[in-house]
Amino acid sequence: MLAQKAEEKENHCPTMLRPLSHRTVTGAKPLKKAVVMPLQLIQEQAASPNAEIHILKNKGRKRKLESLDALEPEEKAEDCWELQISPELLAHGRQKILDLLNEGSARDLRSLQRIGPKKAQLIVGWRELHGPFSQVEDLERVEGITGKQMESFLKANILGLAAGQRCGAS
Repeated sequence: MLAQKAEEKENHCPTMLRPLSHRTVTGAKPLKKAVVMPLQLIQEQAASPNAEIHILKNKGRKRKLESLDALEPEEKAEDCWELQISPELLAHGRQKILDLLNEGSARDLRSLQRIGPKKAQLIVGWRELHGPFSQVEDLERVEGITGKQMESFLKANILGLAAGQRCGAS
């Protein structure tokens, strides 16, 4: 009798939910995989005559190792990579940075890497007091910018600006 009342209550009471009999399971979605060009293809493209920019070059460097058995040094080739950029690309990047330093507003300067609002204001203030920068290295004269920071700034920005201009010109 109690079982009948319980069944009637379940049938009439919409707020009580019955447990699901079984759940449908969907298959897991496949993972997305990054597509990376093999190193051989990159080297072949760099060796092609119509390639204009050769940025990375494999440079075999020899290092002398002393063997434990003999005192004669052995020469072993070690793989290392060297960054090689064409001089005109470097000069173009430096010129773009110099133009930004001389003519850019604080907002334009903040678009450069390693330059925040404070350094942008310092650069604009220095430019108003001392006139335009004659070379990019003059940035070191700005109070609050050290030689190390200036080198880091150049490394971070020269390639980006030169490559950005190159892509925009194509």
